[in-house]
Amino acid sequence: MIASGKGGTGKTTLTANLGVALGVLGRDVTILDGDLAMANLGIIMGMHKCEVSFLDVLTGKADVKDVIYENHGIKVVPTGFRFEDVHDVLSKVKRERVEEIVGEFLRQTELLLIDAPAGIADATIISIAAAREMLPVCNLRNG
Repeated sequence: MIASGKGGTGKTTLTANLGVALGVLGRDVTILDGDLAMANLGIIMGMHKCEVSFLDVLTGKADVKDVIYENHGIKVVPTGFRFEDVHDVLSKVKRERVEEIVGEFLRQTELLLIDAPAGIADATIISIAAAREMLPVCNLRNG
């Protein structure tokens, strides 16, 4: 998981670029947008019209296999950008369900990179609960 305590540190950019770089090296990579509230990994990857997304898997409206897209030589799992669904999903999703879904993604790839949301809100904790390892991202700024 690629994570940070604040927004704007470059988590999504790092996730996308690291995923593509590993793909170029011949690794089987999947990148997953774990930011349910402000999902933009799909946008960064140039995927603006995905019919189904990670939100649909969390709500039981889609299977894992339905939300894995190919782009830039790697697999991408966008979350979508539906503000109206986020609160409903977060209030109902259980940690065990997220771990189960992440396990399904792991069985279909060699490396799974999760772009986590900023901070320590519910959405972040759900992503962290599913992670096996974490890469923290920070920006050092003077002033």
